[in-house]
Amino acid sequence: MPKIHIVLKKVESSGAVPVEGKVRLQPVSRIKTGTTMIVPEYFEQSLDSDGVTDVSLPKMSSAQVWAVTELPGTAQEYTRYVQIPASEETINYTDLPDVNPASGVPVSMQNGQVLQVMVASSAQAAAALSAKYPHVLVVYPSDTTTATSVSSVGPVLSSAGTAVSGGSATLLPDTVVAVGGTTLESTADDDTDDVASADKEA
Repeated sequence: MPKIHIVLKKVESSGAVPVEGKVRLQPVSRIKTGTTMIVPEYFEQSLDSDGVTDVSLPKMSSAQVWAVTELPGTAQEYTRYVQIPASEETINYTDLPDVNPASGVPVSMQNGQVLQVMVASSAQAAAALSAKYPHVLVVYPSDTTTATSVSSVGPVLSSAGTAVSGGSATLLPDTVVAVGGTTLESTADDDTDDVASADKEA
């Protein structure tokens, strides 16, 4: 089960001193673990005299979004929505990424640039599209006759500066796959204009 190491301090004239309070944790949605369903109820745990606590969470099969409310014993409470991985190790509270509670997308990515993806029917079609749209990620079936990698059919860069390299991106004909978290469907014929495209946040 994940264990979260939390340290809270406040500023006084003598410097940073431990907070005398507690933390409240609550999963944002229901969590299925094995044959058990964990409902999104909160629990609280007190900080020790050093402002420290280690919180053990239920075993999870995948990363989940949790609301963590810092309760320093004053009106200055603060709630973070963080993604907690399905890990067996101790994780520092400060290392947990802040996320949008509705989408689970990291806050740092919400204002990012959009990466456009296009699907070509062959390596030759991918080369043509890559030349025409140099800042678009082009993917194509892996079983084409010309074994050309995505990195060699042109600069495949997002406007956010993400590079794709090393080997071809695979998309089998007439199948639905996920490319970087976006679901795409290939029409897979020999017309270079017959492609599918989708946008996702990078």
